[in-house]
Amino acid sequence: MSAHKRQKWKKYNGKTLFQCFISCDNMPTLDPKANLSGEGCNTDEEKTLAFDDDATSANVDPKYEKITDTLMMVKGKRFGLRIQLVHGRVIVCQVEENSLVMGFFKVGDQIEAINGSHVSDNSQCRRLLISALNKFGKVEVTISRPKTADALASVIEEIASTRMSQTKIAP
Repeated sequence: MSAHKRQKWKKYNGKTLFQCFISCDNMPTLDPKANLSGEGCNTDEEKTLAFDDDATSANVDPKYEKITDTLMMVKGKRFGLRIQLVHGRVIVCQVEENSLVMGFFKVGDQIEAINGSHVSDNSQCRRLLISALNKFGKVEVTISRPKTADALASVIEEIASTRMSQTKIAP
């Protein structure tokens, strides 16, 4: 028998995660007016586990954090963002000093969505950013940001590798 103590994830009303999944299979469709305040959860930890989709999602990489924030237009400020398509992802590769985006974006950020619309290439990303800022004076951006030095180094290496492969040397 293993020396590791098996821990059960507690969810709503003390049920395990497995028990919650089983009971969800037999539930009717959720009423949109239902109370989703976390009532019935005993601790903040239970509330977090009950409502944090990322806590149980298989798509979450602990080396990255997902951030959604609003960038506000400031008249007279240069935009100052350089992005690059890296393996199908829009990655920030340069942020100019004293620009509109300085402090908002960081090198290595992956721009995932603009105002809720998924972005898949540079021109689409630029178009959505600029048009929203010009039209509304603000834009909501969802990014995935490296949290560790290893993750950032990996992204920077990918940027450099992509640049090298895109540079054509004439014979």
